[in-house]
Amino acid sequence: MAKLVDFKCRYADFEGITPESAAAFGLKVPDLYFRAEDMVLLAKNIKKEKSSTFCKLPLDLCVEAENLGGKIKYDESPLGPRKLEDAVQDTEEVLNLPELDPERGRMAEVLRVCRLLSEEGETVALEVRGLFNILNSLMDIQKVFMTAAMKPDVMMKVCDKIREGLVTYILAAEKAGCRLFFYSDGSGGLNII
Repeated sequence: MAKLVDFKCRYADFEGITPESAAAFGLKVPDLYFRAEDMVLLAKNIKKEKSSTFCKLPLDLCVEAENLGGKIKYDESPLGPRKLEDAVQDTEEVLNLPELDPERGRMAEVLRVCRLLSEEGETVALEVRGLFNILNSLMDIQKVFMTAAMKPDVMMKVCDKIREGLVTYILAAEKAGCRLFFYSDGSGGLNII
């Protein structure tokens, strides 16, 4: 059997957006997570600070889960938007949530940012959250692992639903001008599983 290695992404060492760092650009936390123009300005400044060759979006970890119906907390924390409370109590309930829709909510606004940056000649990268990260933002991740072990058929249906939604999101992002994609699943990392 091949050896499994957990890759440590250095780009992920981003320390978050404090009210002070946002104010330096004339922005306000948490308002900047809702307006495309604010996200454009911040993404370009983060690119400059990191001496990167691309603008990375979104600026938080909850866009996909929120689009599915996740309950998200917005405040001035540098952690950014994050789960307020569980949206579902059982993994099977995920099947009853709305489909991922790139034309709805903050996801649509993130795609608008992609278009605006791309039109300005920027290389745009979209970070897509993985299955376990999304589920962790919707519910207690321990219940997800229990479902995977005890009801693999249900888990497969949940995986299919999220996978199909993510493919739709990625295709919409590509159409909006994204040329790079990251797939990250910190909650499903080798060190956790």
